[in-house]
Amino acid sequence: MSAELWMKVLGVLIEVLIVVGGGALLRLLTARLGREKLWAAVEVARLAVEFVEQVSERLGYQGSAKLRDALEQAKSLARAHGVALTDEQWKVLLEQAVRHMNQVAASYGRQTVPGG
Repeated sequence: MSAELWMKVLGVLIEVLIVVGGGALLRLLTARLGREKLWAAVEVARLAVEFVEQVSERLGYQGSAKLRDALEQAKSLARAHGVALTDEQWKVLLEQAVRHMNQVAASYGRQTVPGG
């Protein structure tokens, strides 16, 4: 198998793990937080990702710096809603928000977020 094909297969496997892991995490968080706070956390993750995408180009950062900023923004916004998650839980929600944003962008023929 070529290296390119292996990378595609690996990418699909990682995506499957994120989806499966994300589903398990959502069930766990629903049980822990309740539906209302979970959806507040999902909305906070979406807002944090959108904010970082808007300012990252102007501020000149990307990749891990974008994730760090999105994580800090999400945690800060969530405190106002009484939502406290671990960094790992936030990272899963943020990755899901990036994935969703990329799906929407692709449906409109727009460029997707690198790494999303």
